[in-house]
Amino acid sequence: MLQLSSLTKGFGDHLLFENVNWQIAGGDRVGLCGPNGAGKTTLLRLV
Repeated sequence: MLQLSSLTKGFGDHLLFENVNWQIAGGDRVGLCGPNGAGKTTLLRLV
């Protein structure tokens, strides 16, 4: 299981995401979709 609680990330004045709460159970499959610069890769690198 993976659990994120109150995760916030930004670069300088640019806030990518704020107060993210996310829980993934064992065996779940997850996909991240969004525009360039939305923070998808940054989120996965933090995990």
